[in-house]
Amino acid sequence: MKKKILIAVVIILAIITIPVILCSIPTEPAEDSIHLELIVEDNMTLDEVYNLMTPELKNAALIYPALDIAEVADGRWEFEAKTNAEPGDTDAPYLVLVVFPQKPTHDDAEGFYMLFFNDEKLMDTARFDYDTAWAIQDKLWTAQE
Repeated sequence: MKKKILIAVVIILAIITIPVILCSIPTEPAEDSIHLELIVEDNMTLDEVYNLMTPELKNAALIYPALDIAEVADGRWEFEAKTNAEPGDTDAPYLVLVVFPQKPTHDDAEGFYMLFFNDEKLMDTARFDYDTAWAIQDKLWTAQE
């Protein structure tokens, strides 16, 4: 009888601990925006997102500050730029992390992947075609004017 109880306890402990162990196994760093898109989660911090990226992917990304970011009813995004902002500036209530495609493309499915942060917490993501992505970056990089 004691042997059966011991076996049952061991099985219950295994059932409880195996999922915990599997969840704590680190994810391989993302080598491209497609992989990154699969592993980011809402409310991640900017540092947590950077930790999911390989050094090469980090080199293929730029961060821009913004005073406001909003998705409007028709699905477009509106950005209020910070005065004298440039890539790398993180002193703003909103941030846009732009991940460039691995190879030049005009296809938004493989194009520019943008992650939007509010108070350094991931609030949303979106993909943009080449022309739209460059227009967004031009709007946010106000120091170049």
